[in-house]
Amino acid sequence: MKKVVALLLVFALTASSTSFLPVKANPYMYHESVSAPAFVKPPNITISSPRENAFYSTNGTITLSFNVTGPDAPNLLTKYLSTVDYKGDWMQDAEHAYRTKNFEEYTPDDFPFFLEFNLNITGIPDGKHSIIINSTGGGGYADMNTLAWYNFDVVANKVVSFTIDSTPPKITLIHPQNENYETPNVPSDSTPIVLAASIGSAAVMTAAGLLVYWKKRKREAKVS
Repeated sequence: MKKVVALLLVFALTASSTSFLPVKANPYMYHESVSAPAFVKPPNITISSPRENAFYSTNGTITLSFNVTGPDAPNLLTKYLSTVDYKGDWMQDAEHAYRTKNFEEYTPDDFPFFLEFNLNITGIPDGKHSIIINSTGGGGYADMNTLAWYNFDVVANKVVSFTIDSTPPKITLIHPQNENYETPNVPSDSTPIVLAASIGSAAVMTAAGLLVYWKKRKREAKVS
């Protein structure tokens, strides 16, 4: 019995000389993860490069420039971005542009509301391509009548299409051919000049009727 009393006395003395940090109580008695309410605007993604349906002759390299704004609503007490990924149709897996840190060890900067990216993308094969950007954001709101807290996640995505064409243009003269002509057989100003212009993988055949028309107009102008 004396040992028990002694131990209790030691504990009481130790506790009385120890400083305890104040603990802030959570004001909400109920927590629930829910679907994003209809009043919440999902993350907004704005792509400035590459331009939609643009052609690039850059040897398979482009700059992917975009920004993302988190989900928003007037009555949200928290709102943030947690992930941003991108994936080109020639890529096997998506790449992470942003990932939040461990939820147990974070600062407010780890849950930003706005992010901006300028990424150098290489190794894109020739042809028409698209890149999809996916973003996940979240937020929370409270019901003060029931002291309940609700949190949610919401996703958004945006696609941009473009074409890579690194093949240089090639022009071939089809008519007149590269040979010597006697005077009666020399092509006159009214003889069509036919060119084949190969631009990348697209071939264009044209008869230079406009060129003939221009020559005739020029000749008429000299006469007048």
